[in-house]
Amino acid sequence: MRRGLLIVNADDWGGYPEMTDATLRCFEAGAISSTTAMMYMQDSDRAAELALSAGIPTGLHLNLTQPFEDPATPSGVRERQRKLTTRFRRRQLRRWTYDPSLRGLFERVIFDQFERFHELYGRAPVHVDGHEHAHLAFNVIFCSALDKGTALRCGGTVTGSPARRLRQWILKRRFRTPDLLRGFESFYPRWDRLSEELAVAHERSLEVSTHPGWPDNYARLLSPQWIDALSEHRLGSYADLPVQGASLPEPAYSSGGR
Repeated sequence: MRRGLLIVNADDWGGYPEMTDATLRCFEAGAISSTTAMMYMQDSDRAAELALSAGIPTGLHLNLTQPFEDPATPSGVRERQRKLTTRFRRRQLRRWTYDPSLRGLFERVIFDQFERFHELYGRAPVHVDGHEHAHLAFNVIFCSALDKGTALRCGGTVTGSPARRLRQWILKRRFRTPDLLRGFESFYPRWDRLSEELAVAHERSLEVSTHPGWPDNYARLLSPQWIDALSEHRLGSYADLPVQGASLPEPAYSSGGR
């Protein structure tokens, strides 16, 4: 029988100092087990130093929707990302269609963030997900930066519209993903029954996505109920998922090409 795995991931690491500090406190308390880092944001550089010092399993939180905020961002990197965020946010349909005209821009912006992650962390990210779920766009799913076997956040359950089911089927076939994904807020209505709500993680792999910088998330993550519930499970990161294919790629662009 397959042993379960519970991944409690904190998004937006390095996005701003308060998020970084709250996430670090949650990791030290055993309330989360991994995080995903934003590149070229307010606290990206300091967050990398903290993650390496604390030994936090860290992935890449792809940002295709929010402008870079680090004033030291190279002008070429900033302009490419600004151009993509402007076009990507303009139409929700872009998340459900593949636009060949944007292929090159998507790939370069994604490679920019992979490359910066390598510069800050000295290794590949443990996994990839996306700010505002941007990693689920078909232009991202089929980007050459994401080889088959890349550890990638899944899209939730296999229920929903035909388009959602198709996307989930592609994700499961192409990438290394947990079986299930739940947002931390989904536990709130049955907070007194956390053991029941998390029971699936005894047999399957479940990721719970959190945002410790949000006051309601932070308070509940550090509550005795949550800490006690986690003690019943094998807690880990995407590095603990079975390897089915290639690892995350090395960056294709040198820093001199910015």
